[in-house]
Amino acid sequence: MFNTSHLQELEQGLETAKKNVALRDALVKLQSNKDFKKLVTETYLVNAAADFARQAGDPAMGERQRADALAMALAPGYFKRFMNVVFSQGQQAEEDIPELEKGIEFIQNGGTFDDNDDQDQDD
Repeated sequence: MFNTSHLQELEQGLETAKKNVALRDALVKLQSNKDFKKLVTETYLVNAAADFARQAGDPAMGERQRADALAMALAPGYFKRFMNVVFSQGQQAEEDIPELEKGIEFIQNGGTFDDNDDQDQDD
């Protein structure tokens, strides 16, 4: 029973890892696109963020407008963080895939895991 559930966990982990690698690869491809660089990287992530930050500090604007501008100034940072997370998860997933595949193969070939393997033992 334990090996069946462990096998399912490994297979699910492998599926998730492959999806994360595919997302990372799509991101890398997208970031290398010249139109993406111009529109998103240069215009949105740099120039628009700076413009919104300036507006957020403009005393001639109303309080609500400054608050909206501040929120808009933060948005590119959140988007950039999202892209960094997608990339990092893909990198880690690519490293994890061989071990997941080995674990799946081990169980499929009759190998077993002891229930105590995951627990710390006192010496």
